[in-house]
Amino acid sequence: MARGRGGVPALAPELLPANVAGRETDAESWCQKLNQRKEKLSRREREQQAEARHLREDVNADPEVQRCSSWQEYKQLLQRRHLQKTQSRPPHLWDQPVTPLLSPGQADSPATVFQHISVLQTTHLADGGAWLLEKSGGLEISFDVYQADAVATFRKNNPGKPYARMCISGFDEPVPDLCTLKRLSYQSGDVPLIFALVDHGDISFYSFRDFTLPRDLGH
Repeated sequence: MARGRGGVPALAPELLPANVAGRETDAESWCQKLNQRKEKLSRREREQQAEARHLREDVNADPEVQRCSSWQEYKQLLQRRHLQKTQSRPPHLWDQPVTPLLSPGQADSPATVFQHISVLQTTHLADGGAWLLEKSGGLEISFDVYQADAVATFRKNNPGKPYARMCISGFDEPVPDLCTLKRLSYQSGDVPLIFALVDHGDISFYSFRDFTLPRDLGH
């Protein structure tokens, strides 16, 4: 490496990919702006940092990586390790028509594992509702609902976007199946769909909303 006047030296060309050019960087002015005071941490924070450093793998600490003198040798090392992992897989697991969802080399983090083993994809209630429009009959949208404060701009020939769409059903009628819910949700579009169930003069209102389950696997 060639060290320049101001700080960060330029990397040797053989250590970089062919399409990446290394340049010397003058970091002296930035170093003067850094807060050099030692950060005060609590005992719990120091333990958390120590645990994180223990779990974090430093590629530069790998002895085989340290022996690589060029970018090409490092890429060859990664390829050899990949071949070793694939060849060491048990044949009774990987030579069958049905194989595991995750290979040992893909377990980099909890988020990666979850992504590979997840067989259920996120969906919305209105997905696939277009092909259900031909199935008429059953529960239908009864009318659109507009808010009272929108009466001044309401026009019969151009009513605008409704506040909600209402489906009316008797309390003793069967619960709508998934096909009916998907068809009505697709017809309603981005307008909330509300079901009104009438039971001897008492009206109950219900609605279905999409939701996403939380994931605590971002690290």
